[in-house]
Amino acid sequence: MITVLFSFIYPHPLGIHADIWGLLVNTFLFITVSLLTKPVSKETIKRFSPDMMDELYELDNEIPHIHVKPHQYNPIRRMLLS
Repeated sequence: MITVLFSFIYPHPLGIHADIWGLLVNTFLFITVSLLTKPVSKETIKRFSPDMMDELYELDNEIPHIHVKPHQYNPIRRMLLS
């Protein structure tokens, strides 16, 4: 909407391209909605991806804790260790 608005109705306000305006508004909305949204419940995680419960969360506590192995998300290090 913002990109269309600033492309055809108000072309390039302040000399900034319409795509940049759209990116700024969408980034702001993404962060705002993410901060205002409640975390997913344990029941929902169990229902849709039960394998994640054992790998990522402790079931004993009310607040989940993420357990990440140091090389789990580093493909170069994972390649060197294997």
